[in-house]
Amino acid sequence: MILMMTPRRGTMFFLIVVTMYFNAVEPFHHCRLTSRVIEPFDPRCSRQMCHRQTSTASIDGASVSRDMQSLQEWAISRGVCLEAGVQLKAQGNGDWGLLLDQTSKAGNKILKIPSDLVLSSSRSTPSSCLEQDEVDFSICSLQKFGMEEYIPEFFLMMELLSERAKGPMSMWHFWFHSLPKEFSTGLYMDEVERLYVDVFASDFLKHQDMQWEAFYSTSRELCRRTDSLASTFLSSMDDSVLKWAFSVIFTRSWRTKDIVPCATIVPIGDMFNHNSGFSNVWVDQTSSDSNVDIRLSRDVEPGADLYLSYGITQYPARFLVIFGFCDESCPAIFANV
Repeated sequence: MILMMTPRRGTMFFLIVVTMYFNAVEPFHHCRLTSRVIEPFDPRCSRQMCHRQTSTASIDGASVSRDMQSLQEWAISRGVCLEAGVQLKAQGNGDWGLLLDQTSKAGNKILKIPSDLVLSSSRSTPSSCLEQDEVDFSICSLQKFGMEEYIPEFFLMMELLSERAKGPMSMWHFWFHSLPKEFSTGLYMDEVERLYVDVFASDFLKHQDMQWEAFYSTSRELCRRTDSLASTFLSSMDDSVLKWAFSVIFTRSWRTKDIVPCATIVPIGDMFNHNSGFSNVWVDQTSSDSNVDIRLSRDVEPGADLYLSYGITQYPARFLVIFGFCDESCPAIFANV
């Protein structure tokens, strides 16, 4: 295995080229240089709350700190319930995560998000952001690119951009300002980084490029349609905003169990970090219009970090391209010899 490190935006960007098969890799705990715990939500409330990616964010272009305090206040006001002991933790590498500072048993509910806070692809098919002919065009366009599998994610991206365009009038305004401005995914890699990653993750890079081309082209064609609902919020957005929205969707959304495929983003619930070997929470979400409960999947001790598994854990390269980090916590790595 060749381990290569290059500076990237103030952090170390790890590029791992795997040339042999590893099994039973030593469990990896996310490295933290320094950390601090944000003050509890509200002294009158026993519930607390909550990421990963860079420590700067801006919805309007300026580089500012991610506003986590306003996110906490917004969550409380909108009925998000976190059990006592759950805290938002800032990490020295610019990431954010959740921890639990007291003992708790498997099955206990630690977080509840009301259904009206869930961003869903079903909201835009059709809705206030897309008309029926725009929905039909989008489906046909994505099918031409061979990306029909990701139709729900595209409609979720349209919903996200529509809400973003509303500014302070959007229900999710404070959530937007807690998000990263940039990501470390394949789309954000420079030429040298892509050259190295292409050695062991070329299929993932090509697939992401195809997804982006399909989403970008379909979005721009919707924007060119005169008097369309989509043009009212897409016309003012440059390519960097579209890339940002695309990245938000593919790093923070998941599918629900609806009969019709549906992609959702669950604010606050989207802030759990990943660990293949030590995930200790699971998502209880029956449909896109139901409340979302996050429960413990195992007993935890005070001070435990809270992790989800992002799935398909045997391919660390997938995490580097899609999420912007290399998953060294996976129990096994599959690679060509």
